[in-house]
Amino acid sequence: MIRVIQIAVLIVLCFLLISCTPKSDNNFPDNINIKDLAPINVDGSPKTNKLKTINFDLQILEIPVENFSKLGEIRRILNVRPIKFNNYLAFSANSFSAYNGKFQTLRNVFDLLQIAGAKNITSMGIFLLDGGTDDVVVKKLAQMQTVSFNSLKGDEESVRVGPPGVIAMHIKAEKVASLDDSAAVTICPFFISNTISQFNLINKQRDFPFTSTALQMNMVPGDFILLAPERYISDQSTLSGVFFSNPDGNMFYTYDESKHPEHKPSFRVYLLTCIGMNI
Repeated sequence: MIRVIQIAVLIVLCFLLISCTPKSDNNFPDNINIKDLAPINVDGSPKTNKLKTINFDLQILEIPVENFSKLGEIRRILNVRPIKFNNYLAFSANSFSAYNGKFQTLRNVFDLLQIAGAKNITSMGIFLLDGGTDDVVVKKLAQMQTVSFNSLKGDEESVRVGPPGVIAMHIKAEKVASLDDSAAVTICPFFISNTISQFNLINKQRDFPFTSTALQMNMVPGDFILLAPERYISDQSTLSGVFFSNPDGNMFYTYDESKHPEHKPSFRVYLLTCIGMNI
């Protein structure tokens, strides 16, 4: 009997719940699409919000030290005048060099790099918002070390860096008002600490920009910057040695197919190309 009463009560409750369901106050029309909710332009067309970026291609290549002199052939077809330096004498004293070229000469540069035995070790796209930055890791520091460099005043200085931390290439791009619709691109070697700020204060470690080796250039799509050592320095206690040289070396192929790849000490060059602007 109790079982029958329980079943009857459940049936009545179900009926009440169904009959008391509130009427929807949803005033949206039927069959509405997500696209119908997009903002509308004055002319009635839907607005499209594209991400506004300045786009780059970065190639990091290694070249056998024995072919260092072949950089001269690449430099001869490039230009340095459009590039601005904080202090060119300090930039050069740190054994940094930078050259500019246009898209038309890019193929020639790659051909000469191939002749020099260059090996591509990193290829990456970089997409920066207007005024945005990115840090490309050049070398992770396995131990605390002192890095010597020439300051903006031309004095020899040193900074104690790592670990944990990295030597990086800091890149910033900012649209400038110009007839050629260009972007001011800044490159600066940087030590970046991977520790929390309180730990940095205790150990006197800070993010440190090597401003004497910073450069800037107004770039349009098709422009590129080649950053390379002015002189080969393997000493890892110097900024140039840390930034460019690879004393551990790499495996390189030769044009002679009968020979096996050889392990050789090498150095790095950086090729940054502006490939487009969506601004």
